[in-house]
This record gives sequence, C-alpha cells and structure tokens, in this order.
Amino acid sequence: MPESPLASFPIPDRLARAFQERTAITLAEAANALEMNQKQLRAEVKAGKVKYVLRGQSQTRKLRRFLLVDLLEYLNGERRQECPSTSARTPRSTGASLQSGVIEFDALRAKLIAGRRKSPKRD
Repeated sequence: MPESPLASFPIPDRLARAFQERTAITLAEAANALEMNQKQLRAEVKAGKVKYVLRGQSQTRKLRRFLLVDLLEYLNGERRQECPSTSARTPRSTGASLQSGVIEFDALRAKLIAGRRKSPKRD
C-alpha cells in the first residue's frame, strides 16, 4: 500500500490530545482542536473543505463526527507560503528607444527647402 502524503505531516498537539483513545470527535471538539469557533468550522464543512462522518439516522439534526485523517488533510490543504520575488526590481520602461538630442528646426527647414529647389522643373 502506498504511503499517504499526510504520513510525513506532523500531528499538532491539540489534535493529538483531542483524539487520545478516540476514533472520532464532535464538531465542538474539532473546532476547539483546530483553534476556530463552531460557526467557522460549520462554514468550512458546508464549503466542502472539511470531510466528516454522519452518525445516527436523523434527517433533521446531523450528528457529524470528524476523523483525525480528515482534519489533518484540511490543515495540510490550508497551508500557505508567501512567494518572494526571485528577480531584482528593474526600472520601468518608458517605451522610447530613441536617443534624444536638440533639433534645430530652422536649420532642418532650410535644408528641406534647399532640397526642393535643386529638383528639376517640369515644362
């Protein structure tokens, strides 16, 4: 049988104490072990993030019980790590690749006019 990815995940002390000599725990006990309130845990269950086992036959009041493996899976799924940038900041590009210089418009105009005068005239 292949080893579970949770096998290397350490069991927090609060969870270990909650499951001491027990197979499943109640919603209140699970919320306490996960350091959240019961309302938050119910929301996570409703969102499908936390698995549970139903006990009893009642349709009006669900008796949810939580297994250690399911709570460990939830905790492992909630782990996050910030991703620092791997590259140094670069200055913003202005989009211009031309090197600027001073343009003398009078000299440019005179050059263009002189170029027109040299062209041959049509008769």
